[in-house]
Amino acid sequence: MLGTAEILAVAVVGLGLAAAFWVETRLILRPRFVTAQKPETSAGQEAWMHELKPWGDLMGRLLLAQLFIIEGLSKLGDYAAAQAYVSHYGLPALLLPPAIATEIGGGLLIALGWRTRLVALALAGFCLATAVVFHTDFGNRGQLIHLEKDLALAGAFLLLWVRGAGLFSLDGRGKRKPRSIR
Repeated sequence: MLGTAEILAVAVVGLGLAAAFWVETRLILRPRFVTAQKPETSAGQEAWMHELKPWGDLMGRLLLAQLFIIEGLSKLGDYAAAQAYVSHYGLPALLLPPAIATEIGGGLLIALGWRTRLVALALAGFCLATAVVFHTDFGNRGQLIHLEKDLALAGAFLLLWVRGAGLFSLDGRGKRKPRSIR
């Protein structure tokens, strides 16, 4: 039987695949991109990337969000183990509920693209704090990989903080241009 985290992961991957299929059939395979008469110019490449940017923003947000939502739900699912892990590092167990709320709530807000810059900055700080507190055993290869992952996630959230949520988000509503009739 699939748990909530697995169902959420399958849903995120399914949405991602559907979006990728739409992008491929709608944007990439348009006749104007497959004509062999004129080579693609720099301006043409920029226009192509400009059309893909909202989809890249959406997919990036969903992929970042799913990690935090799944991890928060797994901590809820085995709360005693998560509490023991936190206590092992000398932290009070009272920090676990806000950490879980940050993971699940922040992940959902990033996925929806609401208050994205603020949430991304908070999650970047969360990732840095997690790296410093839990992953400082540099002699342990697994801990070093987790440290690098947390630092990379902090970097991704800082990029999201600078860029914003993009067009396909609650933050981006009202910024959409009307579609031209083709």
